[in-house]
Amino acid sequence: MQDILMEIVTAIVSKVGEYLVEPTRNQARYIFRFNTIVEDLTKAERNLKSKQRDVEEEIKAAERNDEKIKATVQDWLSDSGKIMEEVETLKGKIEVNKTCLNGWCPNWGSRHQLGRKATKTSIQLKEIIDRGQFERVGCRALLSGEPSAPKDPAHLSGEPSAPKDPAPLSGEPSAPKDPAPLSGEPSSPKDFEFCRSTKAAFDGIMEALKNDGTHIVILYGMGGVGKTTLAREVRKTVKEKGIFKEVVMAIVSQTPNFRSIQGQLADFLDLKLTEETEEGRAQRLSSRLSKSNNSLVILDDVWEEFNFEEKIGVPLSKGCKMLLTTRNKKIYAHREYQSLIPLNVLEKHEGVALLKRQAGIDDDCDNLNTLATRIANECDGLPLAIVTTGRHLSGEKNIEMWEFVCEKLKKSKLEDLCHVNSEQRGVYASLKLSYDYLKTDEIKFCFLMCSLFPEDFEIPLEDLVRIGVGLDLYKDVSSIEEARRALRSMVETLKDLGLLLDAYGKEFVRMHDIVRDVCLWITSKGENIFMSKIGIDLTQLTREKGWKQYTAISLLENKLKALSVRLVCPKLKLLLLGGENQRSQLKVSDECFEEMKALEVVSLRYADLSLKSLQFLTNLKTLELCYCNLRDICSLAKLKKLEILSFRGSRFDELPIELSELKELRMLDLRECYQLKKISSDLRGCYRLKRIHSNLIRSLSQLEELYMEDIFEEWEAEEKSIETGNARLSEVNYLPCLAVLYLKINSKCLPKDFAFSELSRYEICVNRSSYGYSESSKALRIANIDATLLTALFKALYHSVEHLNLEQVTGCQNILPSIDQKGLKKLNTLEVIRCKDLKCMMDVSQVGEENPKLHPSLANLYLEGLPELQCIWKGPMSIHIVNFQSLTDVNVG
Repeated sequence: MQDILMEIVTAIVSKVGEYLVEPTRNQARYIFRFNTIVEDLTKAERNLKSKQRDVEEEIKAAERNDEKIKATVQDWLSDSGKIMEEVETLKGKIEVNKTCLNGWCPNWGSRHQLGRKATKTSIQLKEIIDRGQFERVGCRALLSGEPSAPKDPAHLSGEPSAPKDPAPLSGEPSAPKDPAPLSGEPSSPKDFEFCRSTKAAFDGIMEALKNDGTHIVILYGMGGVGKTTLAREVRKTVKEKGIFKEVVMAIVSQTPNFRSIQGQLADFLDLKLTEETEEGRAQRLSSRLSKSNNSLVILDDVWEEFNFEEKIGVPLSKGCKMLLTTRNKKIYAHREYQSLIPLNVLEKHEGVALLKRQAGIDDDCDNLNTLATRIANECDGLPLAIVTTGRHLSGEKNIEMWEFVCEKLKKSKLEDLCHVNSEQRGVYASLKLSYDYLKTDEIKFCFLMCSLFPEDFEIPLEDLVRIGVGLDLYKDVSSIEEARRALRSMVETLKDLGLLLDAYGKEFVRMHDIVRDVCLWITSKGENIFMSKIGIDLTQLTREKGWKQYTAISLLENKLKALSVRLVCPKLKLLLLGGENQRSQLKVSDECFEEMKALEVVSLRYADLSLKSLQFLTNLKTLELCYCNLRDICSLAKLKKLEILSFRGSRFDELPIELSELKELRMLDLRECYQLKKISSDLRGCYRLKRIHSNLIRSLSQLEELYMEDIFEEWEAEEKSIETGNARLSEVNYLPCLAVLYLKINSKCLPKDFAFSELSRYEICVNRSSYGYSESSKALRIANIDATLLTALFKALYHSVEHLNLEQVTGCQNILPSIDQKGLKKLNTLEVIRCKDLKCMMDVSQVGEENPKLHPSLANLYLEGLPELQCIWKGPMSIHIVNFQSLTDVNVG
């Protein structure tokens, strides 16, 4: 009994000891592991600061997009701010404790309390960090009158959302459009510098903008005087000086497209406009600009009055000012709080000085000074006319040529321009002179066909290429790629002469509205007679005798609902025709084209038609069908001369085998194609084409360029394609002339033994979306495949690839030499994301030193989510220096 009692007492004492020792151990930890606790606190504080910065950046982006910040996010910011204040106070006390007698005799009681508080605070910091994992920090603010839970009509009806609006030919966005994000605004012309007239106007604008009582500043002057250039200089200056919080700019033009104007302004604000109506978009812009409370809106080339807030969304009464440029002095003259600033033509000595700078002559050229004065006077002091004429004479020292130009300008003003407004005769005459002395007819026609696009339009160079190929514009070229290079050379020549302007993107070009007017005047008579009626209400379009003379007609963005008449146009070679947008398609009758048998280029956009109507166009070489509803595709087989065929964004059911009759076809564009009718209740993928007939692609033996997107995903694998009658990917390698390939594909359709052939230009995306690189790119974007397949498929392209993006590639321990032993010598940009097996980027130790320049062109390196990555470079440092001499941007995340 006594033994049992002793065991019980011993057990009780042991248990009590455990309860006493454990707390004692924890309490001792606060003292003896004090430094570790402080380090944990510092690390948690650093992590929370990083999270705060991330959330604040997300909040700024949401506010720019006119979103309301969620209450949970605001509470989180408040809580994180409070605890950060507590951390600062706690760190101050810790520092005092550490420095007590230089740390030799700290206050142990205080250290215990601080250690305990620091441990608790570290836990709180981590909890707040976990709370800060927000999927979205904001939600779209409701507009006045907007329902709290808007319904999506497209979703309810089962119809897919409308594709993006294409440009007349290539399919790039046009009006109505939301312009692509700006890659860099066109800078002021290189020849821009202040003279007395421009400086006076500039100072007047700046003074008016700083005046609290002025809401609208109106800069007026005749066409070609330099209003746009000066407006851009104002924008640049106020941005640099921080006078306004935000400065935005849009081109209005003679026939304003308010949806496009809204898109231009939204781009500057980094605002996404998701509203369908112009009214809704205007409310969103107004809401966004009102929150800024210190904005400048510049509207360039305003012709007629309209309500700024209703039509666009500019709230002048809420801290927002406006600068307008216009030719009409009386526009908005009735508005209160406005300032009127004139921009006059150059004074005589200013015009002479500008002409001499452009022509490259100095004051020592006595024999040319008198002629320079006479020529500048003939240009009436208009900068556009003077610059154009001066560039025409650039480097010319022959006095006879100067005399000839002077006489030509004088005669042009008297003879050819009698119907032109007197104040514009100088600029018309100078531009006509520059046109007359363009070196070749090809450059002249390239210049003229730019006038067929809308005013202030960003003209895709690719459109000009495809039109030119259809009209045999490019002589002595053997491929479309050579034609593309020839077009770029022509465009650069025209830009050097001031006849064309840079656009926001390098694949686009613009034309000054006065230059476009001169083009249309030139083409009103002579061999090439153009008609351009863009954005005009052509509801009364009828058969007329006057149509017989035209060689080119542009009827884009008109309000015509149906084209049911047969137009007699026996000389017509080029036709650009289309409705307003995807929802307002132009219905084209079968007999419309019967009397247009000379047509060589046709661009139809936003049209609904049977392709039987085109069977009479046996001379057709370029056919662009952009965002159309199409039927009877097989009828195109009769167009034996067809060289360029684009279905971009169009809807039809299948690509039939009959098209194998197009033996001259050199380019086929099948991007963004959809079925004409819904074939499944499953919205996912149900709108892709039913079929591209087996062996069709293979039969197009002259094909040089192939563009395919979102089509291969629905095709069967190689071994099943014979059963289904669908085309196979391997058919691509049976095209002997193929040089350009744009392809989006799912890896499940890749045959194991397939390899891409060598190409001069390509963008190939496997399990990924498109890069959106320029027309000259050589890009690979690959995700979710094994490294062995990666090596086998693309080995013929690695020597030329410029942009390489790899995401979630498995089994790849290094980029070099596993993917390419020769070093990706043309590679400019490398992105590697979430490749979990990657240990070393470039392992040169396996390659040797006999080939030191492995990737000398690498400029951009982006690495993200690589848990096993140990090093970027492994090998001799001497080779390392050689190979990274071009590297400018490194981003590791």
